Amino acid sequence: MNYYNENDPLCCAWLRILIAAHRLPPGDVDDRSIEDVKPQDLKGYTHRHFFAGIGVWPYAFMQAGWPETISTFTGSCPCQPFSAPGQHKGIADRRHLWPAWYRLIRECRPDALFGEQVTTKNGLSWFDAVSLDLERQGYAVGACGTTPAGFGAPHRRQRLYFAGRLGDANRWRQMELSPRARREARNTGSRNERLADTSIQRLERTELQQRKVDLKEQPINGSVGCSVRGNTKATTKRRHTKSFWSDCEWLPSKDGTKERPIEPGSFSLAYGAPEGVGLVRGFGNALCAQQAIGFIEAFMECST
Repeated sequence: MNYYNENDPLCCAWLRILIAAHRLPPGDVDDRSIEDVKPQDLKGYTHRHFFAGIGVWPYAFMQAGWPETISTFTGSCPCQPFSAPGQHKGIADRRHLWPAWYRLIRECRPDALFGEQVTTKNGLSWFDAVSLDLERQGYAVGACGTTPAGFGAPHRRQRLYFAGRLGDANRWRQMELSPRARREARNTGSRNERLADTSIQRLERTELQQRKVDLKEQPINGSVGCSVRGNTKATTKRRHTKSFWSDCEWLPSKDGTKERPIEPGSFSLAYGAPEGVGLVRGFGNALCAQQAIGFIEAFMECST
């Protein structure tokens, strides 16, 4: 059973829709601030996701074939205090919520935990403190900085992914983390699942349409930010690449010198598309799913 903690009402509603549509693992959504969550509230849950957003971490675990039996925490603490834009308040920022998450980690002591943060100078300093806290609790901690471009995305949004685990290497080698489990997990789910969609009716309709096509003749679109494409009045240029983002749309700058790739269906906010606003809010700060899947799989391979 999964526990989802997120205090944004839009994302909470979104999570419930995705859970009902079987795009995410079954579980309960808690809309309180993480500062109000107590260790006893987490009893009975094996996988516990904090700062859940639209559920990319649990989605990535499904795709990677992460075992249900391993007690796991995930959390991408707010990055605003450490991002290049913003007020640069760091740990003085009220959105610095690592202490609240660390309190729950210290009390519950999950077998493994996964997180992500910006790779700015302040973000790396934040991770130094996080590593020290986790190592004091007996966790072996590792991290790497990766970019979505390394997984086929048409953009560079570098992030620091990190993980911690309890127990020695022999214990982890005995755990069920085999490549066969990953393959079986992937074969049981849809290859074209969409998370950035707030309509359960459209999700179900998309699933029905997907069953009618020959997947061998269709490009696999594993992007977490896809939704049903509608008419748009914005001028865009399409580029086709052999990757998960083959359907991305390109928004040109005013002077025509640059273009920004965006998810299909996001246009056009200026012409009264409230769903487009919801999409931007939902996946604007979300993880890159393929990047998270790759990191989890690397962790599994190293552990076994």
